[in-house]
Amino acid sequence: MQRTWFVARRGAGPAAYGLASALLAILASCATEPPRRPNVLHPVDTHRALDLIGGVFDEAGLTVEKGRPEIVNARSLTVDEAAKGHKYGIAFLTRDAQLSLGDALPNHDANPDALVVVDSDSGDRILVLFERDYLTDDLEGPAHSATSIAAEVKIQRDARDFLRNAVRDKWP
Repeated sequence: MQRTWFVARRGAGPAAYGLASALLAILASCATEPPRRPNVLHPVDTHRALDLIGGVFDEAGLTVEKGRPEIVNARSLTVDEAAKGHKYGIAFLTRDAQLSLGDALPNHDANPDALVVVDSDSGDRILVLFERDYLTDDLEGPAHSATSIAAEVKIQRDARDFLRNAVRDKWP
């Protein structure tokens, strides 16, 4: 009686062929879809951002003073939402407003998650929110890369953190 022995062969075995065919199928499915262009992102609408910030002031029990003019490093800055009777507020800066302020504001490119707080020439503390840090797209489904909900929550979180510090530390 003859025995059959299975000896490892040089070359690929059944598992390798299965893996190769799976990879080939994946690559073939990718090759049929044309490359997609990146999603166009845009900042959250300024009016929407200010509504969200105003809501955070309401949550903190603070009365809002809108459009308080301030001077920062000899440049004019409008504080969009300020706490009435206090010396702090929040400015939501569009790209144009940021360009007009030039070097009056500290460089923000190093860490976009860091909160930028500046002191005005009159002593007010101002949280500066840059619109480019709150981007969204208009897409839906799997192509949706930056939701408006996430951007809005980030605006609220940043405003809330600033106001929480102001109230806790009893800023004037």
